[in-house]
Order: sequence, then C-alpha cells, then structure tokens
Amino acid sequence: MGVTHGPLWTLEDEYSMQFDGTDDSITTGLDCSSATHPDISVSCWLKVNSHSGIQFPVGVECTNSHYISLGLLNGGTIYYKANDVWVSGGSVADGNWHNVIWTFSYNNPTSDDMTVKVYKDGNTTPVIDTVDNTYQLPALTGNLFIGSEEGTSWYFNGEVDEVGVWDRIL
Repeated sequence: MGVTHGPLWTLEDEYSMQFDGTDDSITTGLDCSSATHPDISVSCWLKVNSHSGIQFPVGVECTNSHYISLGLLNGGTIYYKANDVWVSGGSVADGNWHNVIWTFSYNNPTSDDMTVKVYKDGNTTPVIDTVDNTYQLPALTGNLFIGSEEGTSWYFNGEVDEVGVWDRIL
C-alpha cells in the first residue's frame, strides 16, 4: 500500500494527481523489482504548472539508495537522472499535457554501456538519445515515487497521470 503526502485529485483533467511543488509526493509501495535488466521503460503523462528549480515528476528506487528519475530543469527542460548522471533535452513547460516515455537498454549487460532514450508526445524521434558508459543501472528494488525523487526533495509542481513501469522497451 502506498503513502500519499498531500497531492489532490483533480476532476477537470480526468482524475490526475495535482502536486504543489512544496511538499506533495506519493510513495506508491509498488514493487518495481520485476522490471530488471537489460531493458526498462517508464511512462507518464504530465502537465507542468511552474518550472523553476529542479523537479522530479517520477522516480524509481534502485539498490544502494540510487534512483532513475524523470526530471525537469529550470525552464521545464526534460532530463533523466541515473545516480549522478544527468542528460537533458526537450521541454514540457507550456501548460499542456505531455506523454513522456524514457527507456534504458543495456547494449552489453556485463558492461556499463547503456542506451537511454526519452520520447515526448508519441514522437518516434527521441528528445534524448545517448549512450551512457559511465554508470551501470543497479537493479530496481522497490518504490515508485511520484511528485518527487525520493518522497523527500525536488518536488514537482503540476499534474501527473497514468504512470507505468515495464521490463521491456516500449
């Protein structure tokens, strides 16, 4: 069972969750450990209300207190974060709903050679397409966080809907 810390259900946008950017988050309690190497996809719909500072609409907990997260930088630029590796591209700061999918695929599961792609609004050309050979994604071990990275910091200001995690590339 998950724990909700303040977000509100909104009825005007098909029952999405509204986050205030201050202290709202959801710790889902969802066991993401079945989504293991070599391929992982995470998807969500989001609508940004304010885009100042660093914000995390969605994050997944991995081993040793590491996370893979979808984030927004100043100005609403999309980025992914895996541990301390940050890569950015594309923007969602226009007040409209956007579907964002990010994928992690190991080119060689015994090495740190991982391809990361982030797609926006159904486009087949990713806004982020990079080979990351500096960080090997640890196994997913637990919580799916919505509205912040770990339920304790970098709170999202906007709405989130239809979050999903898959153990394959979408």
